Amino acid sequence: MDLIGGTHYREGQTSSIARGKKNGVVSSSPLADTATVARTADPDKDAVRSAMKAARAALDPHARRAAAAAAAERLASLPAFARARTVSLYSALSSELDPTPVFGALVRRGVRVAYPRVVPGQRDLVFAWVTDLEALVPGTFGIREPARDAPSALPAEIEVFVVPGLAFDLAGHRVGWGQGHYDATRALRPGPWWIGYGYDLQLVPSVPSRPHDQPMDAVVTDVRTVSEFGVSSHSREKGS
Repeated sequence: MDLIGGTHYREGQTSSIARGKKNGVVSSSPLADTATVARTADPDKDAVRSAMKAARAALDPHARRAAAAAAAERLASLPAFARARTVSLYSALSSELDPTPVFGALVRRGVRVAYPRVVPGQRDLVFAWVTDLEALVPGTFGIREPARDAPSALPAEIEVFVVPGLAFDLAGHRVGWGQGHYDATRALRPGPWWIGYGYDLQLVPSVPSRPHDQPMDAVVTDVRTVSEFGVSSHSREKGS
């Protein structure tokens, strides 16, 4: 059982996202993730980034693989994800939770899978359909992404976006690397489901949030799912 923000969660439990509590930012650490990404300066968020990169880096390879398998099962049980016929994933950077098990399960289901690509000088992401992870190539920031000649996937075609992050909170807010690519993309495509995806240690009571930040519709970790169905930028039925 975890105790986070004064609320008890049992493993396997799905709970509604509570309002983020104040003063829930974890302390910073001198350790750093091996990946380096340029970002917009924000001291409050940078403290969260430093702490979370250190916490992720401390996980051994076995723990990371086990978490990836557990999170993939939990994600598959989310109704909006289970019925989707088009999904966007991401290539794990450094110690990020790896969605590779999700890719395999989606392909076996016949679901079309897209991956994002960063276009230099452009805030919003572009997407391409991927059928073989070996076709991904190193791109901006060293992240593996679709080649430029990969079949284009329009954001309007994607039903569910699975999004990485350095930290998430119980109100669905997210702290990323600071480039704003996912925020800019969601601002243009608010309709589908946006699901934050990370280790349970990355889910904290609250993180710094700015007016331009775009919250997730759900957050899935290796231990639990937190969500607030029916409250989002578009209308949904409760529990859908």
